[in-house]
Amino acid sequence: MREFVKIMERAEIDFINVSAGYAVANLELLMPSGQYPEGVPRLFSWTRIIKAAVNIPVIGSGYSYLRDGKNNLFIEDPAKKSLLAFAEKNIGNGFVDMIGIGRQAIADPLFAEKVLNGRVNEVNWCTTCSGCGTLLGNNKPIGCTVYDQKYAAIFKTL
Repeated sequence: MREFVKIMERAEIDFINVSAGYAVANLELLMPSGQYPEGVPRLFSWTRIIKAAVNIPVIGSGYSYLRDGKNNLFIEDPAKKSLLAFAEKNIGNGFVDMIGIGRQAIADPLFAEKVLNGRVNEVNWCTTCSGCGTLLGNNKPIGCTVYDQKYAAIFKTL
């Protein structure tokens, strides 16, 4: 993979988004959940390896699972295992340039605005139920099946 991303960099790719494949083949690697929380640190380690190999911006994945620290990672303090804590740590340490928040952005399209304006307590945190992934896999319009009744209704028809 290191050699491949160097080729991408020489081809003048603007950035690299480190992920773990596609949902049909390995959903738990791509979208870590409570059943496989180890997927998060695994994605982070792959991102660090890629970041060390290139000089173009690198985007990390796996952050949505972390939400507000209510997750199954093997860290006691929820504040130290939250999406925002890991984002700050990984960006601050130069392990990644940006973070990807795919499912979190689906759960709360105003996530960034709320965080930037100090309204973290208003965030609708992704529950990693994978309802949005199920919609995607069934070629349906994608939205949060927990917080948006329109998508919950579509999900119930599957």
